[in-house]
Amino acid sequence: MSILNWLKQRYFDARILLRYGTLYPEVVDLPGGEHMVCVDPRDPRARKLVVTNPLRGRFPRNQQFWRFACESLAPQTAIDIGANFGECLYTAYYPPQTLVLGVEANPQLLGYLEESRRLHPDGDRIHLRQVLAGEETGPAADFFIHTTWSGGSTATAAIAEGDQRFQKVSVPVETVDNLIRQTQPLPLDRQQIVFKIDVEGFEGHVLRGMTRTLSHCRAALGMMEFDTRMLTAAGEKIEDFWACLEQLFTIYVFTSDSEARPAPRGNFAVVQEWLSGMKQHTDLVLLRGEWPAAEQLLNQRWVSDAVQLNTRNVA
Repeated sequence: MSILNWLKQRYFDARILLRYGTLYPEVVDLPGGEHMVCVDPRDPRARKLVVTNPLRGRFPRNQQFWRFACESLAPQTAIDIGANFGECLYTAYYPPQTLVLGVEANPQLLGYLEESRRLHPDGDRIHLRQVLAGEETGPAADFFIHTTWSGGSTATAAIAEGDQRFQKVSVPVETVDNLIRQTQPLPLDRQQIVFKIDVEGFEGHVLRGMTRTLSHCRAALGMMEFDTRMLTAAGEKIEDFWACLEQLFTIYVFTSDSEARPAPRGNFAVVQEWLSGMKQHTDLVLLRGEWPAAEQLLNQRWVSDAVQLNTRNVA
């Protein structure tokens, strides 16, 4: 560790101690300071991304997306797939008509999620499921817990193979279609849905398990991690996967922390050029159906007029 990084770490240690009275707080503020979340303070990911980020004044784009989409659009269903410690799930207030689902495969995180749910003012409408979201409901499957970075846990065996930091466990498998059907009594054709998917390369399996929901709901808006290396390790052919996404959604690609570009349809080569500058890793925003308020939210917060114009010219 460099001297500069060591000094930064000591600086934030001092701020954590001043804010919480301990170097290892178990309940911390989310960005904005309106909600709290329970974490394992010894987990490096929790310490860096959940404990320290608010002290740095950082509001990560996945948390921004979730909060603004849920609060501004008032969907009938909001589902966070790959909830981790709930830093997205618990950052929003939820309108009275919104039913919320938090899905996390790692059994070690469920207790923290439950404690955070009890602290949340809308906790009675937040439902937690400790399952692996897959393309078919079936018997338990292998899941690999990353023992030093909770966010690296995955259902993709190729990612964990030969790495001693992973611990294999068995978890139940359920489709998003079934999870929503079991929890939300409102018919799909009356639902507008917000979703977030961050599952370390397993995104294709999740989407194939929510095709009924996407086909029958009024509209859907989601954010999904897109990491070509992890997707490839999970068995996806990237060009084919992208073509499937194009059939389902209008796609926006984050090309910086705060700016997303509408992806030119039928021209994945342009997207590959964007990805080359981001180490093949970014987030996508996915829009399906007619939802003018969702388009307005995207354009106001992440898609500038200049970016829209440039993308139209490329297409």
